[in-house]
Amino acid sequence: MNYLAAVNRVSELIRTSKFDSKLRNENYCKANFGGHATQVIMDAVDSLKIQ
Repeated sequence: MNYLAAVNRVSELIRTSKFDSKLRNENYCKANFGGHATQVIMDAVDSLKIQ
């Protein structure tokens, strides 16, 4: 899955309220998914805050 597709998928989960709220915690994401996945998740969360 490429970076943009991942951001779009996470963004869609947030919009439909299917996004697990603990995934908004950066340290939780780093511990469970690694640095790259954490960056994707945080970018998606940040992009929805702007809108």
